[in-house]
Amino acid sequence: MVPHFDWTKDMSVGDATLDEQHKKLLGQINAIIDRIAGGGIILEKDLVLAMNFFVDYVRQHLTYEEAYMAQGGYPELEEHKKKHAEFFKKYEEIRQRIAESKELPDMLLVDIERYLGNWWLGHIGHEDKKYAKFFGH
Repeated sequence: MVPHFDWTKDMSVGDATLDEQHKKLLGQINAIIDRIAGGGIILEKDLVLAMNFFVDYVRQHLTYEEAYMAQGGYPELEEHKKKHAEFFKKYEEIRQRIAESKELPDMLLVDIERYLGNWWLGHIGHEDKKYAKFFGH
């Protein structure tokens, strides 16, 4: 059975736009996992397109989120930005591995599940909750 990451109410940061973006990001992680789990049935170019869409959407989301925090005077903004940068570094490593296709899909699936899914759940559930609390949500 392929693991999926589902949105729950306790992930809400109290801002409808950010919550919708987080839901869409988790949905895209699930789509990427499904494509990898599909093995040879799904074309490699489709997986690359999904990964590219994800990174573009993440950039838009993080830009919005950082502007939201800056506008509200969130005191831990710079530390939060560093966590976003760390995410992109690791994500680019995974994306490069997919592009080079030197690994079995199962190995990539495990890394995507562990890193992308767990990072996002941890980031939304812990780091993003910090600014939500700061803003009184």
